[in-house]
Amino acid sequence: MNYVALQDAPIDYNFLEKRLYEEGYDVAYFHWLCDLINLEEGQFDILIYELHTMKFEWVLDYDANRSYDGFVLRYQFKGYQDFDISDPTGQHCTVLEALIALSHKMDYTMDDDDRGDRSRIWFWEMIHNLGLDLYSNDTFVEPYGRDLNRLNEIHDICNRWMYRNFDYDGNGSPFPLSNPFEDQRKLDLIRQMNAYILENYMYEDEIL
Repeated sequence: MNYVALQDAPIDYNFLEKRLYEEGYDVAYFHWLCDLINLEEGQFDILIYELHTMKFEWVLDYDANRSYDGFVLRYQFKGYQDFDISDPTGQHCTVLEALIALSHKMDYTMDDDDRGDRSRIWFWEMIHNLGLDLYSNDTFVEPYGRDLNRLNEIHDICNRWMYRNFDYDGNGSPFPLSNPFEDQRKLDLIRQMNAYILENYMYEDEIL
């Protein structure tokens, strides 16, 4: 992905920001995404950075819509200006964008105005379900995300999910079930999400 970096981006980058900038990513947009998920500095910066540099892939045709949802975040950031959804430059939706967009879908489906926007809660719940919450900054042996073994594990987890190599019950995906009625690997992400909501949050008082 080759976002055009903002001309007025800060000069004093930390290491991860510098890498984003040098690779052509929009640093301000990355910070905006981090704000959406309420990322606390020094906690999961390396993980979130890595998710933002991974291309979101899909196997089931309908899941291509989740990539579109990721592009919509860019429209929102830019005020629906200067982005062409036809993707003329080969830009792609990232895993981070796809998960954030999916968390918004989940919050919309829950539809509870009294509790407000809880999309960041659903985002971190999906991170936990994937097992990615085990990759906080302090678990990396090498500084600045140079721990290749840990980074490869993150990629393996995401690829297992995206290429549908998770378990029948959805374990290894964002939406694991205790009592699945059908093979979750054959369901698109929205149908998986709906089954997860029904199993875990059927009653209003159980919703966070």
